[in-house]
Amino acid sequence: IKRGAAWSAARCAWEQGLRPLALALQTRSAELSSETGRDDATIVADIDAVFEAGAATLAAGPIDDRVLKPGHETIEKTWFRVIHRELMAAATRAHESSDLAAARRALGLFQLIRDRLQDRNTPGIAIVEAQLGGDPNKLDPAVVLREIDTALVKRARKYCSHALDTKLKGAEALTSVTEGLAYTRILLPGMRAAIRDPAFDPEAHLATWSQFAEAAEQADDPEELKKLSAELVQWNCAYQQTLGIRECSSTTDEVAKPIKP
Repeated sequence: IKRGAAWSAARCAWEQGLRPLALALQTRSAELSSETGRDDATIVADIDAVFEAGAATLAAGPIDDRVLKPGHETIEKTWFRVIHRELMAAATRAHESSDLAAARRALGLFQLIRDRLQDRNTPGIAIVEAQLGGDPNKLDPAVVLREIDTALVKRARKYCSHALDTKLKGAEALTSVTEGLAYTRILLPGMRAAIRDPAFDPEAHLATWSQFAEAAEQADDPEELKKLSAELVQWNCAYQQTLGIRECSSTTDEVAKPIKP
């Protein structure tokens, strides 16, 4: 009963408060002619489907954790994706139009994902807040994106190989990979723009995540699991390199750079 009530409450919050923002993002994405436009073109339908699947398993019983636990991660991290996109859109608008209100909106949105930077890019928190809280004429959206994505790519890195842990089985393994995929979807526009290796195919990368999820849940082919994991690690680390992260990591916090006199 408690899980059902929590799911219903989350769905209500989505419908009443969050879905309109995601719908606006989806509409803008569908109108883009570039490849990036595809990244968020179905974001609302995707979340609606997750809520529907969760409600169905709760109603049918017994509860299937292979639906609810991965669903929880998809919903939460997709909400982070909406915030990420809206924040960067506002920051870009502030930069291009010297729009103080847009800069402050971006700052407010940042507070919703600020904790994602803690312990991964802790010094980046102050950098982003200074960028968004200062003079919009001096705001550099590329700096904001780098500091945020530096933290998120490290969080995604964990789940590129977490499912190799033999203690993870069934729903737990599937949930781990689902979380990594959801984080990667946040990062995908940055990866598209930054990774110059012609071998990097964003759609193929997402497909590898899906294959990894299936292999992790079934846990019947350790060698295939390792192969898929290695592919995910390769491109996650490639993006880390473009962001200037010295050593590809999932847990190492960034060190504050000395202030030049």
